[in-house]
Amino acid sequence: MFMVGVAMPYSLASRQAKGQSFPKMLLHALWRSLVLIWLGIFLRSVGRQQPYFTFEDVLTQIGLGYTCLFLLAWTKPRAQIIAAFGILVLYWLAFAFYPARDRSSPIRTSACLPIGRTCKGSPRTGTKTAISRPRSTNGSSICFRGPSRSSSMAAAI
Repeated sequence: MFMVGVAMPYSLASRQAKGQSFPKMLLHALWRSLVLIWLGIFLRSVGRQQPYFTFEDVLTQIGLGYTCLFLLAWTKPRAQIIAAFGILVLYWLAFAFYPARDRSSPIRTSACLPIGRTCKGSPRTGTKTAISRPRSTNGSSICFRGPSRSSSMAAAI
């Protein structure tokens, strides 16, 4: 994804030097986005009975962001910096408020504990682990259950 961001100014300069208009470049960016999204979904669906619509692979993520990046490239540097910080904050919030699932279980196992309870456990002994995060200034907290290792999983490692 970094490479797409680095290549975008060169691509735009090349297209402008060839005399392409903004609407034509925008249509090309939209077409490229759709092709990348379709290709990502197609490659994820190979070997399945029906299309597997997921947006977790690199191709679909690049496709989803390509047109936005194209439009952002035409803004002033101040707007680009604000957008970059906004994306970073939203990305951080997504990780902070949506805990990762336990990979050893097919079912989502994260849980919130009542305010005021503490989480105990040790990753070395195979018991549950949790991260305690302050919720407010009065000392209350929410604990998210982290990945736990079962003895069979520890033996496999």
